[in-house]
Amino acid sequence: MKSAILRCITEFAPGPHVFLIVLKVERYTEQEQAVIAKMHEYFSDEVFQFATVLFTHGDQLREEQTIENFICDNKLVMELVKKCGGRCHVIDNKYWKNNPEEEYRNNQVQVEKLLKTIDQMVKANNGAYYTNEMLQKVEESKKREEQRIRQSGVQMLDELIRKLSKENVFKELLAQMATITYVALIKALFTGEASVTNSIIVAAGNAISGWFRSLF
Repeated sequence: MKSAILRCITEFAPGPHVFLIVLKVERYTEQEQAVIAKMHEYFSDEVFQFATVLFTHGDQLREEQTIENFICDNKLVMELVKKCGGRCHVIDNKYWKNNPEEEYRNNQVQVEKLLKTIDQMVKANNGAYYTNEMLQKVEESKKREEQRIRQSGVQMLDELIRKLSKENVFKELLAQMATITYVALIKALFTGEASVTNSIIVAAGNAISGWFRSLF
């Protein structure tokens, strides 16, 4: 889990324009309710500014039931969507792929609506992306690693240099953050909690220092 989170951080640093919170249309068990509760706990208000909720398995909706009706049946889910500015959409993984006769239960229609919502959200945020000090530090790491690769004299295409720098940064961060839990990473990513974030920034800084020394 920690490896996957670090991989995501390395890929989208300095920050993503959009977060898609993906949930299933289903009767939520106690465990699933707990996951949603953690989202409320770990995600800052700023994260929700860049987020929309996407429900899958739309075929589980009752006849004539909309996703808005479904949301109203679950307080935690309703509050989550509300924090996302009311942005939510639904698709179906199996039965809505070819359903031209019904506009609502149609993946093509729903995906178009989702993309429109994303465009509107990006415009509302003036094209800005979500970021924090940790993500900025990781981006700095990637740029320094790109510089190191170029100065090594190896002839590579820019695309390959960027790909290699991401991979090297990921491996170094994984080693530097061996003692940091994945929960701490999530908190640092989505809340900017100072005590956790500072530890991660120090680890990222150590990685940067190592690469910087290797330039000389």
